[in-house]
Amino acid sequence: MKKIVYKKPGCVVIEEDEIPKLKEHEVLVEVQCVSLCGSDYKLYNGTYDAPHTYPLVMGHEWSGIIVTVNDDENEFHPGDRVTGECSMWCGKCPNCQEDKNLCAHIEKFGITRDGFAAQYQIMDRRFLHKAETQTDYDVLALAEPLAVALHGIQKIRKVCAFTGKKAAIIGGGSIGVCIYLLLKNYYKIKDVVIFETDKEKAIFLRETFDAEVCSDNMLWENGSYQSIYQKQEFDMAFEASGTSNGIITAAHLLKIQGNLCLYGLGKDYQADMKIIVLKGLHVTGTIGGSGEFETVVQFIGENSERIRKLITKRYCFKEIKTALEHTPKENEPVLKQQIYFRKDENNRGKR
Repeated sequence: MKKIVYKKPGCVVIEEDEIPKLKEHEVLVEVQCVSLCGSDYKLYNGTYDAPHTYPLVMGHEWSGIIVTVNDDENEFHPGDRVTGECSMWCGKCPNCQEDKNLCAHIEKFGITRDGFAAQYQIMDRRFLHKAETQTDYDVLALAEPLAVALHGIQKIRKVCAFTGKKAAIIGGGSIGVCIYLLLKNYYKIKDVVIFETDKEKAIFLRETFDAEVCSDNMLWENGSYQSIYQKQEFDMAFEASGTSNGIITAAHLLKIQGNLCLYGLGKDYQADMKIIVLKGLHVTGTIGGSGEFETVVQFIGENSERIRKLITKRYCFKEIKTALEHTPKENEPVLKQQIYFRKDENNRGKR
């Protein structure tokens, strides 16, 4: 079988290997499609600023079909279409009782241990999720970013009723759009605005997703308490740009005692936190999507065509270096690039 390996920063190769053998509680999956995440590009470029390792089989956003199971008590069967989690959690530590994404013994597929950019891979059935037979592989490979988006939304939902509320999303990348799709199509929130400073991407989001997008560069004045307390209109904000300016923008947009969720793993954050104190904002961080996959797999099945619009380019796995080094042309927004191992009628998407 073929597998895609990061040997070191700047070096990605396609290697030949034997099909892995099953252990207890594992299934063998024939991988069909892998979506590229921001972390994949950073691992290739040597700029990933969180725990990771080399050499490494890349890929943690994937879809496939089960080939073999190793016991009769397994709820999965050959022929099942599946996707899987990025986080490998123990399920026993105190952290897992609160949030499996914060497991004290956490490992990350495609980041700290081998991932799913391989024609065949094994997976412990604890981290596996089954989709309906009619679900196409390309859209199923978007389950992980949708789960990440949903995990943060659920944290805000615990402390903020959504009925009649207005939401701001900072950053119109793939996670920002996943948040938007869930807020609009799952939670049915009417007032959702994406803040995206890239003018071309803003146009793309308006045309492709019929989204309300603000692309203005905003300037804030803190000359008086009145200017702080009377002008803002959003009840919740989701910061998905991973930038200091994104945090500042989100904080200024919120009403007093509004709720702010931070998704980004930005580097060298430098943000003035006074506005958070002055407005009494509630801030939470979120990471991972474990615990949300059953919901998002169902959501994908009900909204496949709308979700598929996230895919802006697809490549054969042999073109992985081209995909990782792709430089968008002018007026060419990029949300999700994918690689596929076998192209057929169930593995669709833009080329």
